[in-house]
Amino acid sequence: MIQIGSTLFAEERQALISLLKEFVNVFAWSHADMPGIDSKIVEHRIPLHPDAKPVKQKLRRMRPDWVLKIKEEVTKQINARFLMVTEYPQWVANIVPVPKKNGSYQRAATILLHDMIHKEVEVYVDDMIVKAKEREGHLPALRKFFERIRKYRMRLNSAKCTFGVTTRKMLKFMITT
Repeated sequence: MIQIGSTLFAEERQALISLLKEFVNVFAWSHADMPGIDSKIVEHRIPLHPDAKPVKQKLRRMRPDWVLKIKEEVTKQINARFLMVTEYPQWVANIVPVPKKNGSYQRAATILLHDMIHKEVEVYVDDMIVKAKEREGHLPALRKFFERIRKYRMRLNSAKCTFGVTTRKMLKFMITT
């Protein structure tokens, strides 16, 4: 479910709903709806020196509750095609769990929205705000944002989205027109 602000005029509300319907595929309703961000934007690669000898690390024991969480998360990410299995039989490293709140797209968002940041978009750790100085400028800014998100196959968490808000406390900051 997507939240829409209650202070919009009827015409603004209808135009916003039409825009949201047009870009319904930029929202993820489940992990299956997330095709993965374009690998040209974010892809982890390990730079190796061609003459370096691969090293196999000694397996470290982990807390049993972490092992279950790691297995669950890796399985979820493989199924969603965020990760892929590759074979490096001579090189193996231990998993290093790094707890994060709801994951983070900040690096990817910063790269693909670089020309919009501080103008039409603000990017925080796990959140983005699309903004305009005047009410009339908000839908064009939102359209530009959605087009960019769609182009690079990024998805928004529909449960965290609120649209058409003119005054509200968001991310511990007061947003006003």
